[in-house]
Amino acid sequence: MAEFIAENEVKQTIAGANMMTPGGQEILEVEYKNSADKDYMTKLKYDVIKTANRSDATKARNTLVQHLGASIYAVMVEYGLALSEIDPVLDEVVRLVNHGQEEANEVLWGGNKLKRTLLDVNKVLVSKYGTKPETKA
Repeated sequence: MAEFIAENEVKQTIAGANMMTPGGQEILEVEYKNSADKDYMTKLKYDVIKTANRSDATKARNTLVQHLGASIYAVMVEYGLALSEIDPVLDEVVRLVNHGQEEANEVLWGGNKLKRTLLDVNKVLVSKYGTKPETKA
């Protein structure tokens, strides 16, 4: 039976992809029949957003958001959060995501972000696209 992630038919998934999440969740490499692109996602996410029929990216995202929202709500109920504690907890989640992104950027870019130049940006784009980096407006 065919499986789709949004509009893309899945060719195969490769378990492991030499990566795991901090919580021990397996990361899959997902290859598509109609594209040379590959995606990496947890098996948990894959199982939530895969469908038997072609869909679209918005529907896949909405399905994930609803599922994850329900899971986060269930965890907050398990902790017995007071209503006044919900916003600070969600603010902390956003802070942790932003901090992780900043740390990853430092690993990728190195150095002080205020001193980054367009030459630094160009170096990254050239390493991905070759001598004529694609720019999408």
